[in-house]
Amino acid sequence: MISPVILFTFITGIIGSFQVFTPAYIISAGDGGPAYASMFYVLYLYVNAFRRYRFGYAFGASLDLVHRDLGADGPGAPGVAAGRSTTRTPATRR
Repeated sequence: MISPVILFTFITGIIGSFQVFTPAYIISAGDGGPAYASMFYVLYLYVNAFRRYRFGYAFGASLDLVHRDLGADGPGAPGVAAGRSTTRTPATRR
């Protein structure tokens, strides 16, 4: 019963991540703009695959995008997903 919900969330997440590509590509002429200010993840994938010809790296990064979109970390994973920072300062050590 929950698999259609997961599929819908996955597809809308992928669509949403690709919707930021066109404005960023047009505004920055495809190179990320000054100081990479508009270098979104999908634009980063495009630059690596089709400008730098690093297809394998772009494929691996796209798998990371799918992994993050599926939420494969889960709510119980340590770090930011669980509401905690992954870095500790001396004041927060126990």
